Amino acid sequence: MANRLIVMLRQLIQKLKKVQVKMAGPQKVKLTVNENKIVGYLKRNNYYYPILASGHVKKNKLKQPQSGQPVYDGFKSTKILEKTVNQYSQLSETVQLGISEIKFQPTNNDEQRLRVFMNDGNEILIKYSKLAKKMPYYPSIAQTMSANGVVNLELGAYSYSYGTKDH
Repeated sequence: MANRLIVMLRQLIQKLKKVQVKMAGPQKVKLTVNENKIVGYLKRNNYYYPILASGHVKKNKLKQPQSGQPVYDGFKSTKILEKTVNQYSQLSETVQLGISEIKFQPTNNDEQRLRVFMNDGNEILIKYSKLAKKMPYYPSIAQTMSANGVVNLELGAYSYSYGTKDH
């Protein structure tokens, strides 16, 4: 019984972002609770697990992700997933809504590489540690592109269309 209660408390704490308790009078207490919202879904073995803004992955699996949140794929390290979610949470809502999928695809040259798929048909190559810093440039870069393609934000910032020799 005690173990079950501890598990339930841990799950509740992971859902909570902030709890504030204030005295509102001699016999009144005001309790304000802010929950960590769902910021995406981790794809694992053809199931989708909700990810909270804290980076915690909930255990309830779904056959389909809910719309409006990106799918995170290829993340085997909890630490890297948490860092990526933290970076994603710092983005503006406009940029967040434009992302459909975030794939962790490290290479021999870049162990932090993400491939971000956008709802507008473009892809972005970027380091997970630079997501919050460099993604705000994406909308202005995308406006200058004459066709859908890849925006590389790993080292500098350049783009090329699908079907060119670079892709």
